[in-house]
Amino acid sequence: MKIWVGIITALQILGNNKTHEKWGMTLNETVCCTVPVADRVVDSGVLQRVSLDIGSDWTSLGRQLGCSDADLDNLKYDHRDSGQSEIAYQMLRGWHEQNGSDAKLAVLARALIDVRRPDVARKLQDVRRQ
Repeated sequence: MKIWVGIITALQILGNNKTHEKWGMTLNETVCCTVPVADRVVDSGVLQRVSLDIGSDWTSLGRQLGCSDADLDNLKYDHRDSGQSEIAYQMLRGWHEQNGSDAKLAVLARALIDVRRPDVARKLQDVRRQ
């Protein structure tokens, strides 16, 4: 079983080729992204995969997941010599630790889509197969 997340749901309801008001995107422009069932909690492998793929969008993802700007600034400073993917990993690890069993794949996928990274959200599909 798979679920539709984020903007995909709104676009699917509107129908094919309808424009989404927030981003001016049509369903055909948005990659139809499905993710595993909502009750699976992320693990370190998921965090690692996302941190390698998210690039400079890690700050937007962090905000979407509820991190404060001060926390993001501290992470950037504390790990300034480690590279962007390590900073992203530490941000995701902190989100996971703070949310525990509520740190679900669907929450992460929704946040990725909300920051316009459905390409990374799509990769979460592979997690279910492992």
